[in-house]
Order: sequence, then C-alpha cells, then structure tokens
Amino acid sequence: MSFPPESTHDRASVAEQSALIEQLKEFEPFDRLAEEALIVVSSRAKVERSNKGCKLFELGDDDPWIFCLLDGSIDLVASDGRKHRVDAGTSQARRPVAQLKPRKYAAFTRSPSRFIRIDGTGFGDFSAPGDENSYFVAELDASAAEHQDRHFQSLVEGDLSLPSLPDVAVQTARLARREDVSLAEIARVITRDPVITARLIKAANSPIYYGKGAVETCERAVTRLGLDTTRQLVVAFSVRELFRAESQGLTRRMQRLWQHSAEVAASCFVLARTLGGFDRDEAQLAGLLHDIGVIPILTYAQGHPDLLSEPDRLDRLIRSLRGPIGRKLLESWNFSSRLVDVVAHSEDWWRDDGPDPDIVDLVIVGQLISFIGRDKPADVPSMSRLPAFKRLVGDRLDPQSVLELVESAEEEMTQVKALLQG
Repeated sequence: MSFPPESTHDRASVAEQSALIEQLKEFEPFDRLAEEALIVVSSRAKVERSNKGCKLFELGDDDPWIFCLLDGSIDLVASDGRKHRVDAGTSQARRPVAQLKPRKYAAFTRSPSRFIRIDGTGFGDFSAPGDENSYFVAELDASAAEHQDRHFQSLVEGDLSLPSLPDVAVQTARLARREDVSLAEIARVITRDPVITARLIKAANSPIYYGKGAVETCERAVTRLGLDTTRQLVVAFSVRELFRAESQGLTRRMQRLWQHSAEVAASCFVLARTLGGFDRDEAQLAGLLHDIGVIPILTYAQGHPDLLSEPDRLDRLIRSLRGPIGRKLLESWNFSSRLVDVVAHSEDWWRDDGPDPDIVDLVIVGQLISFIGRDKPADVPSMSRLPAFKRLVGDRLDPQSVLELVESAEEEMTQVKALLQG
C-alpha cells in the first residue's frame, strides 16, 4: 500500500489509546471484544488522515491491513471498473472496508478522509459467511491472554531493570556533543578501557576504514576514524557487555541474540554503503541495537524460574514488549530519535510511513538479508512485498539484485562481524 506525500500519519500515543479503543467499539466485530482484546488491537492500530485520491489498496492485494472508516468517503473499484461508494457513518461502514483477501476491489479515498488502520497479522479471517466473527474473536482473545499474564503486567508497569550504558560510551558521547572537543580528549577517555581501545585500534587498521599504514595508538585511531565513527564504534563495542546472562540457558539465548544483532549490523553497514543516502556507521549501530529491548526482558526472566521453564511464554512476552522496552531503554540513554524509532519499529514489517526511506526501512531489510540460509520467522513477508524495500530501492533494483550485491560484499560483512564480535 502506498500513500501520496500529502498523506499524514498520527501514531496513537499511550495517552490516546483509550480514545482509540472507544472508536474501535463503534465497529464490528470489535464491539464484541473484551477490554483486554481491545488493548491488543489498539496497540497495532493508528489513526490516519488522507486527502482525496489516496490509494488504500489494490485489487488482488493480500496485505494484512484492516481499515475502519471514521470520516469521509471511499470508492471501491471492481475488476470491471464498476465503482461502489462507502460513506462514513453508514451501516456498511460499521464493518472494516472490503476485508476479503485477496482484495476484490481497489480502494481510493473519494474525499479527505480519516480512518483507523490496523495490522491484522495473525488475527484470522472474519469475513467468511456463517458465524463470521467467531474465529476472529477467538484469535484476539487468545492474543489478549498474554496481556493478562502477570509477567506482562509487571514488565509494562516497570518492574524491570534497564541496563546502563557502559561509562566509556557515556563519556565519549558526552564529549562528542561539545563543539570545542579535541580528538586527544576523546582518546584519553577511551584509553581508560583497554579492551575498547584495542578494538578501536583494530578497527582503524581494518580495510573497512581504508587504513593506509598501521596506527598503534588510540589518538591516531580516533584521528583516522573521525569523531562520529569513533563515537558509534565505542557504543557498538560497549554494548557487547550487556549481552550476558547468569543462567546457562539464558546465556545461550543471549549469545544467539548477539549473533543475530551482529549479522543485522553487518547487513545494514553494507546496504548503507551500497544504496547510498545513509551513514554506514549509524546504520551498523542501528542494526546492532534493533533488538536491544530483549535484554531487559531476559534479565527479568532470570529471576522468575516459572518463566524460564516456559520458553514459548517468554517468546510471546518478547514479541509483545521488545519494541516498547527498547524505546524506553534508548531514551534513557539519550540516543537520537532515529535510533529510538529503529528499536520501536524494526519488527513492524508492514510499516508504511510515507514515500521517503529512513533508517528503520534499512534495518527491516537488513533483517531479511540476515535470514538468508536459515529459517525466517513465519510472520516475516518476502522482501518484494515489504513497503520498506520499495522505499529503499524504488524501481532501481529487484530483491534478487540486492541479494547479489550483498553476496558480492560477503568479505566486507565478515570483517564487520569480526570487528563487532571481538
């Protein structure tokens, strides 16, 4: 689905969630749902406004979106060109618009309109004849069960420990914000941590950063790399220490999480260099941090044996909460809004926030590249269907061409992963 540049998007904040739930109650089958299930729906919904002529979906689309018309009118266009008008406030508009999949109509806004768009992935089909709502409601009630989980409630209410960013990264970032800082000052802070110093010198001597002649001191490494790259590498090297756990079972999970994060970071680094338009070091850091919200959840699980004994239950909590907790964590670290958006939305495969690509799109595509050669999660769509992919490459490349470019940079990706993993 694509929206023209003039379309605006208003994500529902926590403060607006109650109002959104009340709006959902005006539509079938949401009016039949328990409050807990409505919380699930509202967490996957946002209110959008569009001018006349915005395309919501095309004939034959098999997208996950559920559209509920709040204001305005929509034209549904059938395969033979016939049009059918749907006006907000009518009995027909009490149900989601043209919900059958694949889509039997194309849909365009007939006038300036406002609607709720919901990611219906995994909710099931509720447009079948007969008792058409029963399966959908059952699916949502099952999803709502995790919201009644006492651990879910504890994590939402803040009963978790957010890790601190290692001191060397904090001090480096603080100094980097000063206009009058010298590279020598930055180097003196970094040398307080011998491990980070050694890894930074190794990076400066890596072919990735086009080193000519070996550097042997931290100050010379910082001079070669530059302030921005140094700052981002110090953060990347520092967060490695956070991917640790006390129990053996969680240690393996943390190791897998770090391995995945490093692979996504390498993919993002190469994508940024190949496609252009992005800072490759920021892209690398974004890929490395995209799942950082999982760490506090796993740390919480260490103190709750009942949760450790039910991996599926723990996985459900991670899927639900890694985004919000990751956002809270990076905000506590005073990271840029761009990186905060990455951790909040990197698993939002169908995210479609306008015509221009951003770093969240890069990380979404980087994750799909990291799945090459292994089983990808069942809810992950093919690359060609991703709105993020379409924004990143437009008509320049197809998925196969991108994969070939990435494969040609396999040695570079290996070098990036080696630097990150130490």
